[in-house]
Amino acid sequence: MPFLQAKSYKLKAASGFTLVELLVTVGVTALLASYMVLYGSVSRQQVALSIETAKLAQVISRAKSLSISTFSGGPASLCGYGVHFDYGSQQYSLGNYELEPDCYSVYRGEVPGLGAYSPLETYNMTPEVSIRNASSNSMTDVIFIPPDPKVVTNIEGVVSSRAAGAVYLRTADGLVQKIVNVNASGQITF
Repeated sequence: MPFLQAKSYKLKAASGFTLVELLVTVGVTALLASYMVLYGSVSRQQVALSIETAKLAQVISRAKSLSISTFSGGPASLCGYGVHFDYGSQQYSLGNYELEPDCYSVYRGEVPGLGAYSPLETYNMTPEVSIRNASSNSMTDVIFIPPDPKVVTNIEGVVSSRAAGAVYLRTADGLVQKIVNVNASGQITF
C-alpha cells in the first residue's frame, strides 16, 4: 500500500539572523524612535507658536474693526480700540483707549498722550509660547482711532502715529520665533 509508506524528510539547518544583524536593527530602530520623540516635542511647540501668532493677529485686527464700527462722527470720551501687551505677565488685552489732549489730536499732527485704558478681554499666553520685548520696535500698545483708522503705537514709552511696531513671540525653548508687525497705516503682517 503506497499510502502507508513512510516518507523520509531531510532536516535543513536552521538559518536565522546573526547577533550583529540583530544589534544593528535594534540600534537603527532606537535611533529613529528618539528622532520621532524629539520631533514630536518641537513640532508641538511650533504648532502652539503658529496658533498664538494667528490669535494675536486676530485680536489686533478685531481692535481695528471695533474702532471702525464704533465711529459715530462726533467727539466722544472713547477714542479708539487697541491692544495692550504686558510682557511681564505674559498676556495681552483688547480694550478701549482715550488720548490726551483729545481723540483727534492725531489728525491735527500732534503727538498724543495716552489717557485712560479700559481692558475688555485679556488673553494669556500658552506655556509653550512667550511674548517678549526683543527689539527697539517692540510695542506696548497699538491703538486704532477712527474713522481711517489712524494707528498710534506706544514703543518703549514713546507714543507715535508714524511708527510701525512689532510683537515678538517665541517657543519656550527659544529656538523658533515669529513676529507680528503693525505698520503706520494699520496693516497687520505675521
